[in-house]
Amino acid sequence: MCDAHKDYPGTTSKWLDLTGLCRSYLPVIGRLRGEAAALERIFYFSASPAHRSQAKQDRHALYMRCLLGTGVHVSLGQFKRRNGEGDRRGYRDETL
Repeated sequence: MCDAHKDYPGTTSKWLDLTGLCRSYLPVIGRLRGEAAALERIFYFSASPAHRSQAKQDRHALYMRCLLGTGVHVSLGQFKRRNGEGDRRGYRDETL
């Protein structure tokens, strides 16, 4: 997916290949629909882990760059502040 070993020595690339996963379902979808299925676009929605350690933020940023490099449309939002009940639901979109 992304040659993180070459570009970022000491990092691993144990990440989900979203394009490969989506393509692996195309034959099944095609059989179910009775016609060929094609992959048009992949969208990935996430939020920056700004409330986590710098190492986690760096890994997240690297994964986002790798996704972008493979043609995945990345849309970044941000977590809402806790409302006192431990709820972080909510999302503000910042499409890359």
